[in-house]
Amino acid sequence: MDISRLSDSELLTRAERLAAGTRESASDLIETLAIIDDRRLYFECDCRSMHEYCVFKLRLSDSSAYRHIRAARAIRIFPPVGALLRSGKLSLETIVVIHPYLEDEDAHLLVTAAIGKRAYEVERLVASRRTEAPRRDVIRLIASRTAAETPSTAASAPAVGSIPGPALPVYSKSPQPSLPSFPAEESVSEPPGRAYESRQELYASVPPASKTEPSARARHDVRIAFTADESFAQLLEEVQAAMRHKYPDGRLEGIFRDALKALLRKNRPWAIPKFPKAER
Repeated sequence: MDISRLSDSELLTRAERLAAGTRESASDLIETLAIIDDRRLYFECDCRSMHEYCVFKLRLSDSSAYRHIRAARAIRIFPPVGALLRSGKLSLETIVVIHPYLEDEDAHLLVTAAIGKRAYEVERLVASRRTEAPRRDVIRLIASRTAAETPSTAASAPAVGSIPGPALPVYSKSPQPSLPSFPAEESVSEPPGRAYESRQELYASVPPASKTEPSARARHDVRIAFTADESFAQLLEEVQAAMRHKYPDGRLEGIFRDALKALLRKNRPWAIPKFPKAER
């Protein structure tokens, strides 16, 4: 059927029908996963965990597998969640948020309050219930390339694993092909590579992206994430607004670089010349 020939009302009706069908199929899958998890049937498929089963056998992404498993276990703990998911009153993301608290005595009140709310709104509902420590700061080296490297060369550069904190061990995986093939049916995930003692050792272990230009300076793309309180977020928004003339897109990289350099100029002025001229 050529859907481009449908009228506006027909397209809207079709979208609503498909969305309802998606919720139905997702609910069916999650209820099935709940039973598979309870019986530990993933061992029958040569998988060591439900996550491995969902990724390697069901071809779900890592994030989708995580959400489906959490929802399946939430249904086992609090069965009414399944009906609310099927009707669309609770989303998959919302169930993931409330899952750790479904064994509380007032879980029914939490579920009722979460109906119809977005995930970030439910995050506020459970904020006072959380007892775990804040998430650890993470620095992830995602690419290594030279300054003169072409985009095609950058795509073939090896990716290196995450670095949780400045002094914790990190893992390096072997280079992946440009079009990675999915693991075979009977295969399982590979064990991580060796740990590095420091981030400097990890950087040194990355081979040069171009052997024809050994003198070219290596550049590393790093993803940084950390948890802060609301006052920090408000302060950051104020700084973004104040620096809009210099960073119109509001990117935090330039803002944090300026702030860190100013801090070093005040406390360790001898460290400033170590920065490359291109980054000043």
